[in-house]
Amino acid sequence: MFVMKFGGTSVAKTESVAAIKELVQRGLAKQPILVVSALSGITDLLVKLSSSVLENEQENLFGLIFAKHDDWIQRIFVDDEVSKEAAFSVVNGYLSELRQLLHGHSFINQLQLHDSIASFGERMSS
Repeated sequence: MFVMKFGGTSVAKTESVAAIKELVQRGLAKQPILVVSALSGITDLLVKLSSSVLENEQENLFGLIFAKHDDWIQRIFVDDEVSKEAAFSVVNGYLSELRQLLHGHSFINQLQLHDSIASFGERMSS
């Protein structure tokens, strides 16, 4: 098993993605398993979202989360519209799932909701 973990400073800047891409491409023959952290600042936004009860505050947080991912997608896939659209589709899918979780959480307790919401950072980053 070949695991490649990228977190913290590895995903803090979009310029780092080029280095990650090169490392992964060099290791493709080993069929790596990639593990990535959430983009910088996303976990904090998700934690705020998990405790927010005001709809306008939630919408603002969703906007900030999308904006950070939008910036990354725009920079990473500058010349690749197909990959850019695919990445937007994935992020939007996760944001939709996150909205459903946030608004339909009556069946789980607050701690479970918090943990579930916090996990979306890594999911969107990957």
